[in-house]
Amino acid sequence: MSDAERNKQIQLNRLRAKEALKERDKITSKSRELNNNNKRNLKHVEGHDEDVHNKSRRNASTSDSSQPLRRDPRLGQYYEYDLSKMQNSKGGFLIEDDHGLGEKTENEIRKEKQREMERTLAASYEPGLSIDLNANPKCKLCSSIETDRQILQTFGIIVCHKCKQAHPEKFSLLTKTECKEDYLLTDSELRDAEIMPHLLKRNPHRASWNNMMLFLREQVEDFAFKKWGGPEGLDKEWERREQLKHNKRGKKFQDSLNDLRRRTKNNVWQQRQDAQHVHDWTTQDDKQICNVCNLTVDVEHF
Repeated sequence: MSDAERNKQIQLNRLRAKEALKERDKITSKSRELNNNNKRNLKHVEGHDEDVHNKSRRNASTSDSSQPLRRDPRLGQYYEYDLSKMQNSKGGFLIEDDHGLGEKTENEIRKEKQREMERTLAASYEPGLSIDLNANPKCKLCSSIETDRQILQTFGIIVCHKCKQAHPEKFSLLTKTECKEDYLLTDSELRDAEIMPHLLKRNPHRASWNNMMLFLREQVEDFAFKKWGGPEGLDKEWERREQLKHNKRGKKFQDSLNDLRRRTKNNVWQQRQDAQHVHDWTTQDDKQICNVCNLTVDVEHF
């Protein structure tokens, strides 16, 4: 090849290299341009996805062909358990799985709360007043039509809220314990809803305890006065029971005192102390004689 042809070939290679550099600069300039989100455009490289796919396939083939790990002899003998297949045996005890029969689900609890709320709203619901004033129930004290719905439904007494607050000696609520202690009523009488209607409320002291039974003071007093013959008869019965309690307490104290005396009298130590003999000596010449047991002891004088 002559020098002219060699120089021509060099020039052509130089031009091709310049064109390649220009193309590369165009590509890099496009990748550096920012889009609407102020980010550079994603550059896709051909053959990259194929390399990643081939690499993951090679890793999968190598993992499939790998053998399970050998057991380390330094760990000794041990058992390998599949925890996913293990079952709870309840420690060998025969416990029946109710599978939710005894336990309430969240849906059942929600429905129960909804029903309780509906019952509460229904109990506190007050119907509208009638246009006819004579048809509306009126308070028996002030003839007001704004009556207490709860008292009316539970105890059948028509009274308004103002009179209920103004007359606690008639319309206050009493607990079952107060009725038994103050008015001397029995448990069977208080549990009879026909004789003594009552209102059930949750126990404020502890939620797990039984519901409170609340009674209207006016109805409790009427029933107690009929039973004991008026307030005087109730007072006499109360005094009689208090005297009976006092006598029982006195008798119990006296019995305990007599038992203490008996145990003290029959004490073995006291018996031994009482059984000890003390000599009463009388001196005669060189002898001492006990006046009780006639014990004689020789005495030497130095």
